[in-house]
Amino acid sequence: MVEGPDDVCAPMLGEAENHCLCDSVTERDLKASEAVEALLKIPAGPGASIRPDADFLGRMRDAFSAGSIREGCARCEWSPLCTGIADSGFDGVLVKPLDC
Repeated sequence: MVEGPDDVCAPMLGEAENHCLCDSVTERDLKASEAVEALLKIPAGPGASIRPDADFLGRMRDAFSAGSIREGCARCEWSPLCTGIADSGFDGVLVKPLDC
């Protein structure tokens, strides 16, 4: 887990109207990590390392689909996209459980 802009934000960091550095994004990231910590009972803040095994992904996807870990999604422009992905059963999502 990283603090501040991640790999998704990297291509936009040079834009004049970059929202990735806004306080609202930082607040949403904090709410998201707190929700993951509460669900999984593991550290999920900046610097935490999370292994995406099958149990982790299943629990995260179930909770996300149910809306129970979406506190960080409020006022996020990506929320409709993420909702659509969850509604599709995460079909085509590239994050797969690690085998080892």
